[in-house]
Amino acid sequence: MSAEALTSYPDDFEVRDTEPQYDTLSDMKQAVLGATGDVGSLLLKELTDRNIDVKALSRNVPEADKQLAGIEYAAADAENKDSLVAATRGLDVVYATLAVPYGTEPWQRSWPVITRNIIDAARDNQFKLVFLDNVYMYGKADGPMTEDSPVQPTSKKGEVRAEIADMLLDAMAREEINATIGRSADFYGPDSRISSKFFTGSLNEGKAYWMGSPDALRTWSYTPDNARALAILGNDARADQKVWHMPAAGAMKGVGFIALASKVLGRDLETVLVPGNDPEARQAFAASMPEIAEMMYQYDNDYVFDSSRFQETFGMRPTPYEDGFRQVYNTLAERQ
Repeated sequence: MSAEALTSYPDDFEVRDTEPQYDTLSDMKQAVLGATGDVGSLLLKELTDRNIDVKALSRNVPEADKQLAGIEYAAADAENKDSLVAATRGLDVVYATLAVPYGTEPWQRSWPVITRNIIDAARDNQFKLVFLDNVYMYGKADGPMTEDSPVQPTSKKGEVRAEIADMLLDAMAREEINATIGRSADFYGPDSRISSKFFTGSLNEGKAYWMGSPDALRTWSYTPDNARALAILGNDARADQKVWHMPAAGAMKGVGFIALASKVLGRDLETVLVPGNDPEARQAFAASMPEIAEMMYQYDNDYVFDSSRFQETFGMRPTPYEDGFRQVYNTLAERQ
């Protein structure tokens, strides 16, 4: 399948419009590890809306006025095995949505430790693990990224993601744990730090800051969709012991995203390319932002994320970009 084929869904692409069935029993207890993050905070609400008994786990417990009603909040340090094992006792499902500061050294230092501790806790406490992952391990993919794409990282952070994915898959293959991995494209959403400059710049400055080539295809995952998809993975046995690409709308060129933002906002936007094509500008960008510079292959080349397997299996459609954009802009405007 070509990259262009995924820019929109074909007429004969069908998934069930009915709500997916949850296997959760009323006496089950589930927890979100990384409950204060971009996706974790949304997942808490998604699970409570499903009448699931939820525990919120994070390194630091939020202040009472920032806690959701009816949810138990507790501290858990994922880099400390004893802390994590103690915090996850008595749970049936744990969603690992936590993040590590975005840098090669923190990732190399923390992610293998965290992943080993999560695996050990899942084995010792016998809970189902749902692990939120990204696509860095694929590197510069030749065509659409699927669950079967070869693991060939082209960045140091990609090597870390490949290492921890291998740890999880090995534990699953050995049947040490019952787990499922939900992979996402780059996030966008009302509280996503990844796409915040694009949305705040276009809303407040009339400028669309675009990373990399505006002519390359891109795929963005809507954070509320990720929350819903993770809840499905945690409560449907068909997800177990597999990797899934969570639903994302079809790939679109950068110029298309900018045009869509202009349409939703009702005004023309000035396009600002970051870092641009000037060699000196690129060199300065790489010197000042090395952690992002090594990932520029994702922004300069087609980045096409295929989530059709999930959609066909679980009957969930992704939110169209226009609807997601409107929600993001509405939320940002309400907060000003």
